[in-house]
Amino acid sequence: MSGCRTKKLNRKYDLTSQSKAIDRVKDLRVSPLEGFKDEICVQGMKGFVDFVAEKYGDQPCFGHRNDFGSAVVWNTYKQTRRDILAFGSALRSILPSRATVGLYGRNLPEWVYSQLACGYYGLVTVPLYDTLGEEALHHILNQTEISLVVCDTSERAESIIKQGSEYVRYLVVIKMDEDDRQKLMKNTKDSVAIFTFAEMVVRGLGKEEDVPEISVIGNLHVSFLPLAHIFEQLAMATCLTYGSQIAFLTTDVTRLIDDYAYYRPTVLALVPRVLSRMYAAVMEKVNSSKIKARLFERAIKSKLEEQKRGIFKQCGILDSLCFRPIRNRFGGRVRVIICASAPLQPEVFRFTKSAFSCPVIEAYGSTESGGLITLTLPTDIIGGHAGSIAPDMKIKLIDVPSMGFTVKRDGIGEICVLSPANTPGYYKESEKTKELFDEDGFVRMGDIGRWTEYGTLQIVDRCKNIFKLSQGEYVAPEKVEQVYALSPLVLNVYVDGNPLYSYTVAVVVPNFEKLEKQFSELFAELLRENNGIESDSKKYFAEACQQKKLAKLILNEINKLGAEKGLKGFEQVRDLHLSPEPFSIENGLLTPTMKIARPQIRNHFAAQIQALYAAGNS
Repeated sequence: MSGCRTKKLNRKYDLTSQSKAIDRVKDLRVSPLEGFKDEICVQGMKGFVDFVAEKYGDQPCFGHRNDFGSAVVWNTYKQTRRDILAFGSALRSILPSRATVGLYGRNLPEWVYSQLACGYYGLVTVPLYDTLGEEALHHILNQTEISLVVCDTSERAESIIKQGSEYVRYLVVIKMDEDDRQKLMKNTKDSVAIFTFAEMVVRGLGKEEDVPEISVIGNLHVSFLPLAHIFEQLAMATCLTYGSQIAFLTTDVTRLIDDYAYYRPTVLALVPRVLSRMYAAVMEKVNSSKIKARLFERAIKSKLEEQKRGIFKQCGILDSLCFRPIRNRFGGRVRVIICASAPLQPEVFRFTKSAFSCPVIEAYGSTESGGLITLTLPTDIIGGHAGSIAPDMKIKLIDVPSMGFTVKRDGIGEICVLSPANTPGYYKESEKTKELFDEDGFVRMGDIGRWTEYGTLQIVDRCKNIFKLSQGEYVAPEKVEQVYALSPLVLNVYVDGNPLYSYTVAVVVPNFEKLEKQFSELFAELLRENNGIESDSKKYFAEACQQKKLAKLILNEINKLGAEKGLKGFEQVRDLHLSPEPFSIENGLLTPTMKIARPQIRNHFAAQIQALYAAGNS
């Protein structure tokens, strides 16, 4: 972990010209980069699985451990292909071609085996987020006519049974003991056949082989984002294509850093929330001392100047003092970071490039376009944009009359994409499919964007997220939230706007650990006024959120931060509501990719938000 590593990239691109206009009337642009090389192109899922198994044979592929005290069990690429073919063969023995198979559970090797097996044998997969509610689960099972569901636990299999779908005939459970099986069989009344994953593999294989000892070398990716999401799908496929190892979380995302420290990944596929929280925690310590702050600023400036020339160096006094401890928390081997799902704040982007001293790639894409659309280039140190157009893509901006945006006048519009991998449409949703495409066959992304002076694409926000205030100003809430989230006093933040009012308001979940240290007298007073209340109880945090002093302190803090980061006056929130309950995937206030679930939050805090508007308008 303490060795000195320097890497020089041979740059074959121009950072000042990252897109090429081919139709200025339609504002249509393409990539100046070379297309993807044919030598790694394969035909279909069968070709892909056979290719990586042949090329990487006995190298380690998928790894998982049952708990933090146990060793990791790795499967080689050759063994992985064997299990994929065995499971796929078992599926085809009970399902017809093109049957639909549901994949329901958290990230595990068996989830990926199931997906690849279905693709290999001509079956259709339907990923089911492990956070789906009963209504959504029922709708998907019936609309897609799922015949078989692969579940990670018997509890999830039970939830499938409860839906009473007329189409589900088989359940395959990854982790299930005999008691669980008997309970499930009792509830199905013989209408659904139940197998373990291992039984299906044996059914298709006929015999098992010894698992050889594997030395852990080469590239490694820790899979933690939902496999039902296109970003993790692309990360997985890319890692397999280049012979990387893929490890899975031991428990859940709350212990992500512990798994990083253990597995020592070389590739990080992340969402902005993870990097932003790391940045806020580090900068809080740095800013506690003027000397530390100046030293850190100097270290970042030095790193970025090197990286601008294509030099990524992990050595030197400043690197050892400022950045090596950060890298070591992630295992000390990270060689590339890919961040997607939402825009990354420029200062977080530059901090991450400096701390890890490796390429940090921001990517923009969508399921409808087949994945990747744009990406930042390795030596780009500016940040604040989604990068250059990926090879073989065409992008244009179109007017948005409903919002009053005209590309020619305003320089912004809705992003539309033409890709070789564009979807033909939504399954059994003809009206939504019509709305998806423009008259030229481009997919309408639902995002507002603009071109920068260097030809890179900059994402403003989702069309449906941007709101207009009563005086006519438009606000992109995600941009404001990203700035406020940099405050160490803020755990979660949601910004709301209404065309009836001239100002914005917010819901904030405070970081009580930081607040108690910074405003100890206020919390001591709270304990005195509520005699007998426990300092770490839910009631204590709820009482703290009722304190107007605390709300005012946080409001002043985030507005001060907003001014420093260049937010306009109308973008800054006028008032806020404090909530003691963190936004999470479990309570539905975060999406599975850890983004703000806007409609759910607006509905959950409807009364409190309306009270803020009423108070501000009085």
